[in-house]
Amino acid sequence: REYLRSVASTVGLDYANSDNNDAALRSLNVSLRLDPNDSYDLAVRGQVLRKLGDYQRALQDLSRAIALDPPARKEHHQRGLVYTATGNFEAAILDFQAAGLPHHSFWEAGLVLIKTGRVEEGLQSFRDGVISVEANSLADSSIYDLLVLSVYHAGLDQFNMSRELIDKAFAKSNEWGKSSDVLR
Repeated sequence: REYLRSVASTVGLDYANSDNNDAALRSLNVSLRLDPNDSYDLAVRGQVLRKLGDYQRALQDLSRAIALDPPARKEHHQRGLVYTATGNFEAAILDFQAAGLPHHSFWEAGLVLIKTGRVEEGLQSFRDGVISVEANSLADSSIYDLLVLSVYHAGLDQFNMSRELIDKAFAKSNEWGKSSDVLR
């Protein structure tokens, strides 16, 4: 029984990672029938349901996963995305803040705050995200991170820093392009 649950869970995760959401949902349903309190499978199924647009069931699964495993940072982030999609911006902000994931949750929360007219709080959330990225090595930052930082610094009239970040993003993009050519 445990072996079957483990296989269904692994297959469901593989399908979810390859965006085969219908197959992922079927496999995760089998796993969760065998162990309805598996917080990891609940979280993955919640993410799959979000991608499929079944927001009500996604909220149920993600909320259960959070209750079973309270730190649940990624689950808070996923639930914040569901709340954003359904227009429940206050709940989305709380979840993004609870997630506390490096920079992305700060930026998601910042966008929602600005969208709801709370511009100063939104900008502070962006600043917190910038601090989070800059606390880590810029060399480890994604192209997306570098471009978001660039826009942030341009908004502060720090154009030299903005340009430097854009140059780093393009250099990283070129490196990625060369490595992907090798893989073809």
